Amino acid sequence: VPLGVVLFSYLRLKLQLRARGLAAEFFDYDWRLSTAEIGRVLAERLRTHPASRLAIVAHSLGGLVARAALSQPGTRKVERVILLGTPNDGSYAAVQALRGTDAVVRKVARLAPGDSAETLATEVYSSFASLYDLLPPGNARTALFDAAAWPRQGPQPRAHLLEAARTDRERLAAPDERFMTIAGIGQPTVTGVARRGDDFLYTITRAGDGTVPA
Repeated sequence: VPLGVVLFSYLRLKLQLRARGLAAEFFDYDWRLSTAEIGRVLAERLRTHPASRLAIVAHSLGGLVARAALSQPGTRKVERVILLGTPNDGSYAAVQALRGTDAVVRKVARLAPGDSAETLATEVYSSFASLYDLLPPGNARTALFDAAAWPRQGPQPRAHLLEAARTDRERLAAPDERFMTIAGIGQPTVTGVARRGDDFLYTITRAGDGTVPA
């Protein structure tokens, strides 16, 4: 179960909003679950909130959760949606996490004696539905929602979670006049992937915030 937001990252933002007269509240969630599942919980909170006018400020995966929530009925009281670094077109960090090559995954592996990054990717991270929701759509040669497009060697994604994520992405609320996106640039970011033999070759540019391509 979620134990609350990461205060180091979000408390300052909340206090700044309150200092400007906004009644800011946190929405913490289990980020291992799918955005569709979390979105239904958020939608219910929006429907039952006593305020008649609401705005959402969402960071990263939270932006996809917000879009999932706004695809549900009874959420029109949300008048503004601010997306901070949301991977609306995916993040290749999710690909690397599922392959066991992501820097964070490899750091965690050092804290787990006996478990390699590849083992953690296979046994743990591949079960996180949210990672699949973060996948970029890819292209004709690397369709990342198709299990057959992934290398046969090394950690593999779970085919049923790939299919669920593909379906859920199609159901996200489309952006309208309520939406605003704030995107970071200028940091070394993986902005593409291609098959090379039986492995992935990543393209790194500065067209992103370090995790999410602009």
